[in-house]
Amino acid sequence: SCSSSRRAKKVKESYIYLEGSEVLYGYFPVLLALQSQLRQVFKLFITKHKLSLRQKRIVELATRNNIDIDAVDSHVLDMLARREDKERGVHQGICVDVSSIPIQYINEYPINASRRTDILLSGIKDPFNMGSIIRSSYFLGVNDVFISEDYKTSSISPIVSKASSGTLEIHPPKKILNIDSFLNQCLQSKCLVIGVDCNKGSSSRDINDLSQNNKMLIMGSEDKGIDSNLTKYCTNFVTIPPGRDLHPDVDSLNVSTASAVLISELMRTNKGE
Repeated sequence: SCSSSRRAKKVKESYIYLEGSEVLYGYFPVLLALQSQLRQVFKLFITKHKLSLRQKRIVELATRNNIDIDAVDSHVLDMLARREDKERGVHQGICVDVSSIPIQYINEYPINASRRTDILLSGIKDPFNMGSIIRSSYFLGVNDVFISEDYKTSSISPIVSKASSGTLEIHPPKKILNIDSFLNQCLQSKCLVIGVDCNKGSSSRDINDLSQNNKMLIMGSEDKGIDSNLTKYCTNFVTIPPGRDLHPDVDSLNVSTASAVLISELMRTNKGE
């Protein structure tokens, strides 16, 4: 009967013991976590069905690293993935039981570095936006992604790892302990602190004269933008001009898309283009 099958499913799931605090799911988050070894890995869960080439690669890597491997039914993988993401949880037949990713806490801006481009995320609450920004930042060459204790952002979760296509596992953000002290150090070291604002400053196409400076791009929350307490530190403001006359109800870009556009422009100025 239907009720007996539900009971059987619960009995099977009761045997799944998770030693770590998180479950990564999907090919790239699992692959890059195994490669980077930033996390402690406790057990790999893999589909019982015929393995794809990607799944075989994961199994071979886990075997070389002496990681326990459990072949399980699809519904167990569904359960593990949806433990982290109740709505989506697309696991591609692979989940792994891991510790939380270690986050480096910092007090000081790296004063002696030259031609740096960094990004500070202030109030980015959507984990999919967070993951997308981390991925774009890594791909485009940003030195570091910073988050702050003082401005609530999305937790650095398996959903963020999935949204970053695993990039979180090799390029995790660093957490600033005191944002005011940190940004003051940026200014003292002649770093340009660049805010995104729809009403101030030049467009992103007018920042070619910024190439000789270190740059800190601040991206604010999805709904309110940059907090007013942070705008006082900004030496420059940029906007992204639309390429057409816009419908009144489509007046901006998603924060992760805007981040990618602006980072690309800033990295181009670093190269003197």
